[in-house]
Parts: sequence; structure tokens; C-alpha cells
Amino acid sequence: MSYEDFGLRLKQFRRHQKLTQKDISKLLNISRQAYSNYEQGRCLPPPNTLADLSCILNANLFILFIQSSSHLNLCLSKCHDIPEEEYKILVDMYSRLPIDRRIQVLNFILKK
Repeated sequence: MSYEDFGLRLKQFRRHQKLTQKDISKLLNISRQAYSNYEQGRCLPPPNTLADLSCILNANLFILFIQSSSHLNLCLSKCHDIPEEEYKILVDMYSRLPIDRRIQVLNFILKK
């Protein structure tokens, strides 16, 4: 999945919640243009913003983030192949974490 794919899915989640880019940017305390860059696939949000977005949009963006970053895919593939069932369990566990723990998980993955 490319950054553009991530952006399109992010846009779908936002629209599903009936929110505008301006609404999201205010909640994130960033400019509308900065948020627009995420939806346009120009860049990925940092881990803390990603965790905030997952809560605001009531969506598990962790899986989209992992699939959107070739660096993260490379890190995960170097560790070992995770069976699909286990992967789903990990994603489910992540989605139940409070925001501060989500940020810690994302920061841990990005440091590898």
C-alpha cells in the first residue's frame, strides 16, 4: 500500500464520521493544509498524530500505517513472518489500547 492509498482510506474514514478536514485539523491542533497532506498521500502522520486519528475516526489506522510504510514492512519481515491469525490478534489488541500506549507501540516499531 502506498502513501496515496493510506490517504484515500483516511479520507474514507473521515467522511464516514461526517467530519471535514477542518474539523479534524482543529481536533489535532494542526493546520488544515497539514492534515490535507496526509489525505493527499504526501506524507504519513507521526505516531502521536496517527494514534489521535485512530481515536478521532474510531478506526484502526495502525494496520494502514504498517501497510503504508515500506520501512516498517521491511522491519517486520526481518523479524519473522507473522501468521495471519496472530497478526489479526495483534491488530485487535492494539485497537483496544488507550492512546498513550498506542503511541508507545508505534514509537517502538519505528525505532527498529
